[in-house]
Amino acid sequence: DAELDLDYTPLHAHSDATGHFALGQIPADAYRVVVRCPGYIPVAFKREVGPADAAMDFQLVPTPFYDPLESGAGWTVGGYTTFAPKWDSSMSSA
Repeated sequence: DAELDLDYTPLHAHSDATGHFALGQIPADAYRVVVRCPGYIPVAFKREVGPADAAMDFQLVPTPFYDPLESGAGWTVGGYTTFAPKWDSSMSSA
């Protein structure tokens, strides 16, 4: 499941099972396109995008190492095993 964002706009989309995105009707303009997917190096580029430019092809490159940090037994940070983040209030910048 990859995510495509048009930076500095609220426009974003998630890929379907075949890797395709659909943003719908967007105003024609120059956008900074950013594509992210866990386990792959993010791709960013500037492109003219609009109703006539509905198709974009790009290749995502796998990262040399990827750990989703997911485990059925929870995860450990700083000696604590938890199923949700626990923040130490003494570390706040107040």
